[in-house]
Amino acid sequence: MAIEWSNLLVLVQSESMVALSSMTNASLDKSPNGQLVREIKNYMLQREFKPVKILKSQNKVSHCLANYARMARSTACWLQRPPPFIRNIVLADCKPVTMK
Repeated sequence: MAIEWSNLLVLVQSESMVALSSMTNASLDKSPNGQLVREIKNYMLQREFKPVKILKSQNKVSHCLANYARMARSTACWLQRPPPFIRNIVLADCKPVTMK
């Protein structure tokens, strides 16, 4: 969706260094997630991506949304503003990123 809605740099944030390095590694990933890694690499050819390592404590929004999706059985997408139940978590989760 980021590629469709914006022409800007795409930040890929993860608490997993293994996940981030697999996206930037040129070798073929034969893990169970290899197909997902290949799909991400194909998107990375279309736009500039910047992998950013974050701490688990900075990833509360994704955990909250995953729990919401599981409990509500929903795959909703909110554009421009977060849903009310995570608005404060989004503000607390934001991590400044330098664009060097």
